[in-house]
Amino acid sequence: MTYCLAIKVEEGLVFDSDSRTNAGLDNIGTYTKMFTYNVGDRAFVILTAGNLATSQAVYHQIEKDLENSNNETNLNLCEDIEAVADYVGKLSIEQQSKNHDPTEQIDQSTMLLGSHFIIGGQIMGQEPNLVMVYPEGNFIYVADETPFIQIGETKYGKPILDRMILPNTPLGDSARAALLSFDSTMKSDLTVGPPIDFVVFKKDQINLQPKEFKFSTENLKKVEKILKRYPNKNKKSAVMPLLYLAQRQNENWIPLAAMKYIANYLAMPYISVYEVATFYSMYNLAPVGKNFIQVCTTTPCLIRGADKIVKLCKEKISPNENEVSEKCNSSWIEVECLGACVSAPM
Repeated sequence: MTYCLAIKVEEGLVFDSDSRTNAGLDNIGTYTKMFTYNVGDRAFVILTAGNLATSQAVYHQIEKDLENSNNETNLNLCEDIEAVADYVGKLSIEQQSKNHDPTEQIDQSTMLLGSHFIIGGQIMGQEPNLVMVYPEGNFIYVADETPFIQIGETKYGKPILDRMILPNTPLGDSARAALLSFDSTMKSDLTVGPPIDFVVFKKDQINLQPKEFKFSTENLKKVEKILKRYPNKNKKSAVMPLLYLAQRQNENWIPLAAMKYIANYLAMPYISVYEVATFYSMYNLAPVGKNFIQVCTTTPCLIRGADKIVKLCKEKISPNENEVSEKCNSSWIEVECLGACVSAPM
């Protein structure tokens, strides 16, 4: 079994999938259920649950179609998310048909060859969106009332999403809710397990997370010096300075690949690194401008006029947080207490 989840909120999209395919006592298998594509004016994430052979065949055919410039349809040629859903649905039907006699009626055993797909992403100039494609090839859009789609082993993680996810839920909180939903599912169901593939997609940022991250040779020397400050049994305490080092190396933001790399380097759970990175406002989880402004909007600063600063940022930089202005290479964001209330507004 598997568990795949996609969330749509006003600020963007969140995607989460496990990679377990077998969960027997002596036979545990893994295979990624996430396909990412990010070229030019478009970015897509596809998740799948169901017959593994069908899912793999669909993913491989998508890659072949992208490599063949003579194809009439591929992800580059789809005009919108609906066209992508139609394309994936047709590929799924084609793969199922290879193992089915067209003269025979489709029955329950045939449907076991099918897979469900969640497709999400954005084409520049259009709104980001989510759809779910059924084994029969048809699809539905995500609902406004329940702005998330689940496939696979859904029941253990759904109550958390029902209580936390609304259209206006902040993207960071949505990502945390997704991880909590996964943690609940993995605790209750052995057929869902790590490694977990995780993507956070900010609206209008056609830039998915890099797949790999490694410290440079120069920074590896700095890492060794940092680790010498801590006893061998407490190497995990170096997570904060290593995150900061990764941020400086990666143009002042931390990709998820860097968090996974640091987790492996310090032999600690990835979720623990993610919790630290998302808790402190000193860490940027998306690209920021060369001039990056953080505005505290807690009560003391609001009383002293922080709302006027926010209004000015929207007028002079960008109407949206974490959106890099092309004119002045700047971005801004609201944060919680900056620890200097005496000098409010900060």
